[in-house]
Amino acid sequence: MKGKEKMSFMYAKDLVKGVDFEIVSHIVVDKEGRIHTVESFFEVDQLEILNKAQTTTEFRETLIIQCFFNRNREDYQYIEMTGMIKKPVYFYRFNCLPIHHEWLVSLGFGLVKILTREAEGELWIYDSLYFENLLIEDGEDWDDPFIGNTLIRFAIYLSLINWFTDDRELEEIVYTYEDQLKDLCLCNAEKIIEKLKENFALRKGGDNVIPFPIQKG
Repeated sequence: MKGKEKMSFMYAKDLVKGVDFEIVSHIVVDKEGRIHTVESFFEVDQLEILNKAQTTTEFRETLIIQCFFNRNREDYQYIEMTGMIKKPVYFYRFNCLPIHHEWLVSLGFGLVKILTREAEGELWIYDSLYFENLLIEDGEDWDDPFIGNTLIRFAIYLSLINWFTDDRELEEIVYTYEDQLKDLCLCNAEKIIEKLKENFALRKGGDNVIPFPIQKG
């Protein structure tokens, strides 16, 4: 499974929300209780707004204004930040790879902005569904940044943003356990599987992955 070799991670157990970091990714819940990305529901680019804003307050105010402008308030129940189970949690980032906000949120990840330390101002990824690993793993091995479903969803993300990534193991899983993979997604499951299959079809073999060493933050 590809993914780990392209990533750095930071152990965040002792970091405090609102002091050391803040969540800067959002989802929307429609009238039927279904979860959507802000990008797909409102056609708003959260990451672009975030990168242009001078402060987090400005980012959130601009985001809400654009959402209200694009859809009627009656179309949805609420907009909220992506969830976080505080402990255990790790923060991640891809080395030299772009952030595709919609894919990340669709796969159950979120974004945080670091407020302290040498990483101040940087955007890092966190797994809002990390706690689900506790349900399928035994012993102490769950205290691992790349355990179980977390690694699978990162591998999916990598294959979504890089069609030339040659992950034969993931390709086999997609065609064998398609329904189970859909259950791993927070939303947009059909869209994700369709895009993966499209990328697999584009790729014509060969190991195109350039390995990067894992570095602790």
